[in-house]
Amino acid sequence: MAHSASSVEEAPADKNAEQAAGEPAGDKDPFGRPGAPKHPADLQLERVYRQVGNKENHHVIVVEQTFTNAPHEIWAALTDPENLAVWFEPVTVTSKEDRRFRTEKTGTEGTVQIFDAPRLLQLTWTNDGQDSELQISITQTAAGSSLTLRHRVPANEHWDTYGAGATGVGWDGAFLALHAFLSGRAATVRQRMEELEGSERGKRFIDATAKAWEKAQIAAGSDEDAAHAQAERTAAFYKGEATA
Repeated sequence: MAHSASSVEEAPADKNAEQAAGEPAGDKDPFGRPGAPKHPADLQLERVYRQVGNKENHHVIVVEQTFTNAPHEIWAALTDPENLAVWFEPVTVTSKEDRRFRTEKTGTEGTVQIFDAPRLLQLTWTNDGQDSELQISITQTAAGSSLTLRHRVPANEHWDTYGAGATGVGWDGAFLALHAFLSGRAATVRQRMEELEGSERGKRFIDATAKAWEKAQIAAGSDEDAAHAQAERTAAFYKGEATA
């Protein structure tokens, strides 16, 4: 039976004002290089609002960003297979009747539970044997649209090892690509992401997003030492480095 839209926790209203506005403040470089020109990956760190919710048997990763685009433009980017193939990865509908899909690169499978254009999308999300649930909502704002992704994941050994970053860092990269796509750079977004992957700048982006999710975990009540160790493992995994 499909879960209702309320089955995934709502994000609280007390957000950081700068993050909710979707624009960076000042000239501070997030990688600690004063005065250095900002790369889109650097700016992306400041555009995203991140939060972690902890329950007895699951956790919720919240990623939110404001775009200047209208809701229907964001909806098309999230649901049109041709668009998804540009900024995310190719997605195949494996059963129209059952509303089943599969991503071709990572092998994620799922079922569309709610399809309320252009407001709410809810999916089951199974990757590498782990079942989770995605809820994506779009709200029109004075600046454009606010996109909120809530990824509900189980409280299990994988979480104990990697924490919020295992899910959050991946969505940070996806939101970076989505921002490029929605900003009119669809023709080059794939090339830009491929150039970033494995580069020193790309590794710094991974380190910075892992650290951001570490802070979100601590703000949610996680032990600081444990959250730090999880973030270190996550960053090493995404960078392809061996971990002890």
